[in-house]
Amino acid sequence: MDSKENSASDKENSAVEQIVLLIHGIRTQADWQEMVAKILEEDTKIAVKSIRYGYFDALRFWLPFTRSGPINYVEKQIEIVKSLYPNAKLSIIVHSFGSYIIGKILERHYNLNIEKLILCGSVLETTYRWEDALNRRNIKEDSVINECGKKDIWPVLAKATSWGYGVSGTHGFGNVIVKDRFHDATHGQYFKKEFVSKYWKPFIHDGEYKRTPFEINRSTTPWWLSLLGILPIKSMLVLAVVSYFAITRVISPPPPPPQCIEHFPLITQYETTPTEASLREVLRGLTEEYEKLIALEGNINDRINLEFSDEIMSQDIHNLRIKWNRRINLPIKLCDHLLEIRRSFNESLQNTHRIAIYISCDTILVTNSQEKIPAGYKVCS
Repeated sequence: MDSKENSASDKENSAVEQIVLLIHGIRTQADWQEMVAKILEEDTKIAVKSIRYGYFDALRFWLPFTRSGPINYVEKQIEIVKSLYPNAKLSIIVHSFGSYIIGKILERHYNLNIEKLILCGSVLETTYRWEDALNRRNIKEDSVINECGKKDIWPVLAKATSWGYGVSGTHGFGNVIVKDRFHDATHGQYFKKEFVSKYWKPFIHDGEYKRTPFEINRSTTPWWLSLLGILPIKSMLVLAVVSYFAITRVISPPPPPPQCIEHFPLITQYETTPTEASLREVLRGLTEEYEKLIALEGNINDRINLEFSDEIMSQDIHNLRIKWNRRINLPIKLCDHLLEIRRSFNESLQNTHRIAIYISCDTILVTNSQEKIPAGYKVCS
């Protein structure tokens, strides 16, 4: 059964004279691919395959070191198609970031022969070396069409704000090997049935190239679009980031030394001599409230640990600490939480014992030792 199915599949594949691959750009699910496939496959000798490398967001598009994943995936898909259709001619239609992908793949593969190549919304650099691809026989003469949208701002933004991109999808390559075809269009206006039937179908089916009415009376590029392409935006972005860190970490004065919260209650009252458990309860309450505060402020770096000092002796001296992982100012908001804890203790306890509370730069110390302020601490007054 399997051998019969494979044989039928081989016959079907061998009947295909041209395989057309569709490669999408960023921030899209490539819904246009089905429409294009339906139109191009009106010729039964043509098979269309859609390659989708997943939703690729603008951040990964912008960062130079996150682009290899889609390139490697598409490269593998092309190899699979070539193995399935070894006798079919290979044509490719790419949009936006898809042009960057196929450009990189052409640079890697000397044995990749493309019958016809259509780029639209291209972000390849205008200086892309098509002559190298021609010399390697990756492409043929008059086999590459570059659809240019004179209202397409995205290639200009890509070049202005990132690295490795160009404005070929807006202004063309200006290369004798590539046919730049200009339209009064934005970045995604190529995916209409009328457009595909009028321009892409004749080229893919018969190699027929049609000029556009817009090219005859083409207007000049808007001044603001030309200016956007000239401004050194990415250099300005780098300078802004460097300046920010310089100002906040070097030029700006260091933060003021930690201040004691002046109205923090100095005395906590208990019915009997405080025990280790009672002091732990005080600090546990402080810890819980502080962690709530940190959670509200979204600062996950500041966490509190309960620590016993080495001086703990039963019924004599009980020193417990709330300690921060790094040196920070005690936030003034914490005071309200501490006061609430203080009030709740006082409602049920009598004035029978004194507990001292000291503040250092990164620690609250609660102790029943009244003799001397510990080194490095400041008593709240």
